[in-house]
Amino acid sequence: MKRVLTLLALGIALQFNQASAQCTTTNATTCVCPPGQGTDCDLLPDITVSKDAISNSGGTTEYAQTGAGTNYSGQGSDDGRLRLTGATPNIGYGPIEVRGQSRWVCGTDTSLTYPGVGGCPNGMDPKQVVVQRIYHKNGNAMSFTDRLAGTMTYHSTHGHQHVDSWGEYTIRLENPNEPDPRNWSIVGTGSKLAFCLLDLSNCNSSAGYCRDSLNTVLNSTNLPNYGLGGGSYGCSNALQGITAGYVDIYSKSLDGMWINIPSGTCNGNYWIVVTIDPNENFLEYRENNNVIAVPITLTRQATSNPIIEIMADKSGTIAQGETIRLTATAGTAYLWSTGATTQSIEVNTSGTYSVTVTTYCGTVTSTPFNVTVIPNPNDPTVTSATICQGQSATISANASSGTVYWYTQPSGNSLPVGNGPSYTTPTLGGTTTYYAQAEEVTPGPVNFCSPTDNTFGSGAYYTSAGTPYVVFTAYSSFVLQSVQVYAGAAGNRTFQLYDKNATLVRQVTVNLPAGKSRAVLNITVPVGEHFRLQVSGTPNLWYNTTGVSYPYTLPGFMSVTNSSAGKSTYYFFYDWQIASPDIITRSARVPVTVTVNPTPVVNASAAQSTLCSGLSVGLSASGADTYVWSPATGLSGTTGSAVNASPTTSTVYTVTGTSNGCSATQTLSLTVNPSPSATLSTSNVTCNGGSNGSLQANVSGGTAPFNYSWNTSPVQTGATASNLSSGAYTVSISDANGCTTSVQGTISQPAALNLSSSVTPVICGQANSGAIDLTVSGGNAPYSYSWSNGATSEDLSNLNSGNFTVTITDASSCTGSQTFNVGQVGTAPATPASVNGAAAVCNNQSLTYSVPAVPGASTYNWTFPSGFTITGGAGSNSVTVSASNIPASGQICVTAQNACGTSAPVCFTVAKVTARPATPAAIVGANIICPGSTVSFSVAADPMATSYNWQLPTGATVVSGQGTNSISFTLPTPFTTGTLRCTPSNCLGAGGTRTMTVYGTPTTPGTISGPTNGVCAGSTNVNYSVSLVPSASSYVWSAPPGATITSGAGTNAVTVTFSAGFTGGNLTVATVNSCGTSSSRVAYIRSKPVTPGSINGTLTGICSAGAMNFSISPVTGATGYSWNVPSGISVQSGAGTTSIGVNVSPAFVSGNLCVTASNLCGNSPQRCAALTAKPAVPSSISGPTAVCANQTNVAFSTASVSGATTYNWVVPSGATIASGAGTNSILVNFGANGGTVSVNAGNGCGNSSNRNMAVAINCRSAATATTSGNISAFPNPASELLTVQVDALEKSNSRVMLRDLTGRIVLQQDLRLIAGLNQINLDVHQLARGVYVLELGQDDQRESLRVVLQ
Repeated sequence: MKRVLTLLALGIALQFNQASAQCTTTNATTCVCPPGQGTDCDLLPDITVSKDAISNSGGTTEYAQTGAGTNYSGQGSDDGRLRLTGATPNIGYGPIEVRGQSRWVCGTDTSLTYPGVGGCPNGMDPKQVVVQRIYHKNGNAMSFTDRLAGTMTYHSTHGHQHVDSWGEYTIRLENPNEPDPRNWSIVGTGSKLAFCLLDLSNCNSSAGYCRDSLNTVLNSTNLPNYGLGGGSYGCSNALQGITAGYVDIYSKSLDGMWINIPSGTCNGNYWIVVTIDPNENFLEYRENNNVIAVPITLTRQATSNPIIEIMADKSGTIAQGETIRLTATAGTAYLWSTGATTQSIEVNTSGTYSVTVTTYCGTVTSTPFNVTVIPNPNDPTVTSATICQGQSATISANASSGTVYWYTQPSGNSLPVGNGPSYTTPTLGGTTTYYAQAEEVTPGPVNFCSPTDNTFGSGAYYTSAGTPYVVFTAYSSFVLQSVQVYAGAAGNRTFQLYDKNATLVRQVTVNLPAGKSRAVLNITVPVGEHFRLQVSGTPNLWYNTTGVSYPYTLPGFMSVTNSSAGKSTYYFFYDWQIASPDIITRSARVPVTVTVNPTPVVNASAAQSTLCSGLSVGLSASGADTYVWSPATGLSGTTGSAVNASPTTSTVYTVTGTSNGCSATQTLSLTVNPSPSATLSTSNVTCNGGSNGSLQANVSGGTAPFNYSWNTSPVQTGATASNLSSGAYTVSISDANGCTTSVQGTISQPAALNLSSSVTPVICGQANSGAIDLTVSGGNAPYSYSWSNGATSEDLSNLNSGNFTVTITDASSCTGSQTFNVGQVGTAPATPASVNGAAAVCNNQSLTYSVPAVPGASTYNWTFPSGFTITGGAGSNSVTVSASNIPASGQICVTAQNACGTSAPVCFTVAKVTARPATPAAIVGANIICPGSTVSFSVAADPMATSYNWQLPTGATVVSGQGTNSISFTLPTPFTTGTLRCTPSNCLGAGGTRTMTVYGTPTTPGTISGPTNGVCAGSTNVNYSVSLVPSASSYVWSAPPGATITSGAGTNAVTVTFSAGFTGGNLTVATVNSCGTSSSRVAYIRSKPVTPGSINGTLTGICSAGAMNFSISPVTGATGYSWNVPSGISVQSGAGTTSIGVNVSPAFVSGNLCVTASNLCGNSPQRCAALTAKPAVPSSISGPTAVCANQTNVAFSTASVSGATTYNWVVPSGATIASGAGTNSILVNFGANGGTVSVNAGNGCGNSSNRNMAVAINCRSAATATTSGNISAFPNPASELLTVQVDALEKSNSRVMLRDLTGRIVLQQDLRLIAGLNQINLDVHQLARGVYVLELGQDDQRESLRVVLQ
């Protein structure tokens, strides 16, 4: 329940708004949620401790050690008591409501029926399980959930149930260096922890009892949901509680409302420390206001001769490896005989220990305390064993002393599996290690506590009705075996032991003789204070009224400190016979290994189990080291993992595999069938290329019927394969048993008819000048001929041009044919195409002229005007000429020629150059050209131009036309704009250059003109524009969210209207043409300023008053700044700017420094920085709550604390921090002791309060929770009820599931978690005993832990 401890003066004020009175546990309409939780919340209580109830006049009464008398009927003498009044107001949002369940607990057992007072098997009173009901508001609807919240017990004196562990009252000495009063030295403790919760008063009637942490008085005017709960809770075993705004008051006149002041306590200044719900059973809205420390000065106690005792947590005899904790009576200073100066020390060696304690009334040295350590026995010597899998082994161990116990674990609290010098294991499936440990049992010492008899002072027999008692403290657990009594008359007496809550622990009825005798009780007494031992009814036993001198102490065990009549009276019980538990010493656990050689799992296989005669099959085995095969008949060998078998008859083979002396066998059965054989009969192909061949299979042997498969296409399946062409063929034959054979045959064919020829063409059109000369081979001669012109001769002559076909037939009537073409050669060539070359010619110029090649031409004849001379290529279709003294104009002509004639000429006119070419009129082509495309441009041809030079845009590549008046080129990617230039030239020089600007993808617009900051929501007709982009055909604008373009869409200027909800966003514009869209130009338009940046300045360790500065960087568009400082800090300068000067007062603890930026449109979101002085208390410690003795590297950690520069860890005695000291994560090496792991956070201003966590030395205990992350379960092992605790960071829905080891869900429950600790109970009594997995969460977010049901 308690997450953070905060003393009353260090809290934070409650912020409440008064709620309507019509807020009930069934109607949430007017109920109020805590700040920040809206209308969906848990209405949690908030229980505090009233300082006024204690410190007001009459709140406490101190009594001297003797002579106080009995001031309240039935409550015994007030000797040595400090009576006080307590009060617990509920200042929360809902009631604390406790409901009893139909389930009672006796120790670790549970019952669904009430066992009755003293009805537990050991005579104790049963404890009733309770739940806390938490009301939940969701809008107007009210619901509730119940969570486990501990127990309550029947109080026989009051006649009703008390909630257990509700309040703890102590007197303590202040430790100035320890902020948590719960860690101060205890002087005296209260006798009562359990209380009934009821609405005894309210915050209006008990003015001042209800206060917040700033000491503000609270009542119905400033408490939310005042009266939620009804105001009528009582002490029923079904329902108890405290209504919101109500108070439960525990008057000092009530039984148990006192703190016992030990004898010898000095007068002086002390503190009353009260803790409500110390075990954190209940969930509250605030978890930091349940502890209070109130100063008190004792004036009726000792002024000298203080009594100093050493209290031990166990008897003075311990086993080697154990420690004993010795604690001195509280004082202001301590000096032990070991040199230690703390109140408590832990020792583990034999010796005598004493302590000198300084108190308010003197310095006294205690009586020595003797510690005896019994050494552990020697380790046993052991003998291991080796067996085969499935066998058992006998292992042995010899111990020089004690008894040998056998374990399956090397350490921990597991039960032994056997004892004695030898142990026979169960049958084992694998190598197993057992552990032998020698154990010696030394009987616990039996001691006697004085007074030894009744001979001191004077006394009498107590013959009145009543239950007088003596009060004692048990420092360690022991067995009260017997006491000596003096009976006035024989008869039964009932001896009763009650704890400090007046709960019956045990009662024993003994038949006593008259006079002196020993009453045998055998009551086990747990560790605790203020036990009452009494005899019910009319005791008629002797008691002393003089000569009494408390305390009567048996060091390490107990101390009798008082009686119900005060410290001048001693009742009934003399010469207490005390037995401590037996002391068990143990050697180390020595490992004994049973080596289990596995029986090999032999796997045997055959390539096939049925085979045909004459074949072999591979046999193989695996899983062992060596193998033997039998019988040897037909085997290639009898050893090894693989052999070949060639049996002639069906055979069963056996393989025996052996590994490490362990063997196993496997058998294989082989069936042998006879195989067929075959021959082929052949019929060959008649003509080359034919397919009239055949093959016939003739089968012998095997088992009919037979199946055939020929490798023909398609596959033939008969005994005869027909229509075969030449080639090799195979037939596969299988019989009825699947035995196969194959045979191959070949089909042959005669050679093919082959014709070769020599053809003479008709030359230059001469008639009957062609001929065909044949040569024939192949086939079977002789041959006959049939020509398409009717001739039957082998050769033809006197032919004109044309096609001639011949058919040839050989002696086997096989035929072949072929067509021959008698061509005609020698026609005159065609006229050449146009002449290519310069039309404008300069004197002394070298030129090239050409015509395309003419088919059939063998030479070309060129003619030129005067002044032209052929300098190269004469007779070809391309010639080089030189021009000198040429005429003004003329013609160039050319003809093509061969042996059959000359073609007509083709001519080309040339003119002499007389001037430079003019500037081209214009470049023709599109001005928008897209990246990556191929485009063409041209200029009008100039008669005087001999060449054209094109200059292309950057990155463009020429495709064709450079040097001519028309060019094609490819554009680069990307391309936005460039210049195209064309310059004509001739021998007299270059003409003028014509340029043209071309555009590709449009360019990004320039900066957007118009307002960008302080454009308020609701603004209209706001103008924005960009400069014109030449390549753009239109403009695309995009308005920010909440804004609309009202005019100008598609142009370079728009008008924008901003809605009432506008806050900020991007205004963008891009240009568009046929090639695409440019990238966007962006302007961020904002209304209010953005959140300021980080706050600069010292944020942590602010612990001294004085001037400090904080600043932020200027925020774009901001015209002002507003700073908000935490309590204890004031702004001195710079308000409204980016930099402020502040003054920090000594009252400052922590808080948020925040700043906002503003302009005419409003304020930005806040930027905040947490300022701290001392760090906050660390959150819960993560780590195991139970470890093994001597376990190492156990991890503990806590979340980082803002402002902390160091972390101070304290570990149990005997444990050491292995690594991580000073950080928030440590590794701990444990010794033999458990204890408390605590941590606080520190910086230059000091240390926070401690966060504590109890860690037990117990590897697995039924009382210890098993924990995994944020989920824990106890008891584990469980039998009937499994309690699950979930520590949730926030409110959420989840699911808890219990799975068996097959993964099957056997139990599940949906959860509605609240922030903090949640607890539910799972009824598991109907499930089978065994191991289960407990899971928390859904989908892939799960935590799990193992639980055992037994």
